[in-house]
Amino acid sequence: MAVLYCKVMGIVFLAIGILGCFTGQTLVVFGINALHNLVHILSGAIALWAGFTSESNAKAYCLWFGLIYAAVAVLGLLNVGFVNSLLNLNKWDDLLHLLIATTALYVRFGKQSAAKV
Repeated sequence: MAVLYCKVMGIVFLAIGILGCFTGQTLVVFGINALHNLVHILSGAIALWAGFTSESNAKAYCLWFGLIYAAVAVLGLLNVGFVNSLLNLNKWDDLLHLLIATTALYVRFGKQSAAKV
């Protein structure tokens, strides 16, 4: 499951990062800027690398990016100014980052727990 997740998220992140380069400060309802686009492109490239190399790399991606996106979501929800300004975040971004973090961590840990029950 982690391999598929990385491949899908890699494509999505790359597409969003590239599309964001042509849309200005907003992509639909999400705040973006050059750095935010770069983060998406790097997230996508690393996800694809993890998804195409091994299950253990895919699981590591899900763990680390789940934790990183959770931290960004929490900092955004707490309205930490430098994070919001640095990445041009808004509440829609915060909620999406929380969803990404939750799904990544579920893929990393949830399937294992469900299989043991």
